[in-house]
Amino acid sequence: MTLGRVSVEPVEVADGTHIIDVRMFNQAKFGGVYLVDDMRRTIIETGTSHDYRNVLSALKQMGIDPSSIENVVVTHIHLDHAGGAGFLLDHLENAKVYVHERGFPHLANPGRLLRSASRALGSAFKDYGTLKPIPEGRMVALKGGEIIDLGGRELEFIYTPGHALHHLSILDRTDRSIFCGDSAGIYFPEDRRLIPTTPFPEFNLPQAIEAMTTMARLNPRALLYTHFGPREDAQRALRDQQAEYERWGRRALETVDQGDLSDSVKAIYEEWYAEVQGFPRVFVERIIETNLTGFNKYFERTRVDASGSS
Repeated sequence: MTLGRVSVEPVEVADGTHIIDVRMFNQAKFGGVYLVDDMRRTIIETGTSHDYRNVLSALKQMGIDPSSIENVVVTHIHLDHAGGAGFLLDHLENAKVYVHERGFPHLANPGRLLRSASRALGSAFKDYGTLKPIPEGRMVALKGGEIIDLGGRELEFIYTPGHALHHLSILDRTDRSIFCGDSAGIYFPEDRRLIPTTPFPEFNLPQAIEAMTTMARLNPRALLYTHFGPREDAQRALRDQQAEYERWGRRALETVDQGDLSDSVKAIYEEWYAEVQGFPRVFVERIIETNLTGFNKYFERTRVDASGSS
């Protein structure tokens, strides 16, 4: 097997917790996989199926035997968070995957999920890779509220729908950090900017706001974003991100009946994100388009629901 190559060493972001930059979509500081190096070593998130070799390469750089990994946790089953899980398990012989019960059957039999992702992502689908079926005996289904003991710390699973109905966030009860997946949106670390992440068909705006309120009640020390990295002013980040979701919602309502969003995408970039330095414009505009579409689909769906139509 030829391993991938991570261009930078994994970085310790809290005591015993490291982030691996897997260079998702060939971008630095966008896709992170976390390693909790405790008695029961745990990986949180897996990246896409294109990224799993970089995870294995990082373990090798750290001198960690893959067979010592006992737990692989995915916050949800979207391809950029769980796509590498089945491929990693071929090398993590003693690990099990922890996933919300709604996501469990889709990791066991991913055909329906892949078809849905293909429709939602369009031409970008190829960048997200694929899923490899995971034997049910190597998975653990969760509801939220469960706690796993890693030896020196405990991880508590928090149900945080909004981004997706099957989304979990993970509280490190010792460090008071939250691995927030996509439940607190996206964080651009070099620019310290926040941006919503709102994929259709499951995105639900009130639930997304409530998920951030739930996390704020836990008084976290830091948020550990999958996209990307740690942010220690967690309460401010959650407040600011809620405001971003509300601001995006207002803008999306102005565009909900537009067939072509290209002009709106460019306008949002110029008005809100033109100063971003950490990513090229084309990459940021793609994120804007994806999430503006998610908001629009949400408002189209709720408008139909409110009218009593089907």
